[in-house]
Amino acid sequence: MIKIQTGIRVDKKLLKVIKGLAEKREQSLAGLVEEILCASLLGEQIITQDEKNTVQKLCEIYCLDQQEIRSLMHNSRKDNE
Repeated sequence: MIKIQTGIRVDKKLLKVIKGLAEKREQSLAGLVEEILCASLLGEQIITQDEKNTVQKLCEIYCLDQQEIRSLMHNSRKDNE
């Protein structure tokens, strides 16, 4: 398997939440992102209920609410139009 370095832009708060989850899993950020993307493409859920609770707490810590997450999703789609 060949892996390449890529530069992607990600919302600062979202990145902090994902980094926090990766740290809790004792996993690299790149590994977690790759796992989430692969699971999404396969229609699978890899985040456990305990991890969802962790994500919710991290979102509170970094002031990232559900409305902001939905806005990020919407804006990301608009960037591709």
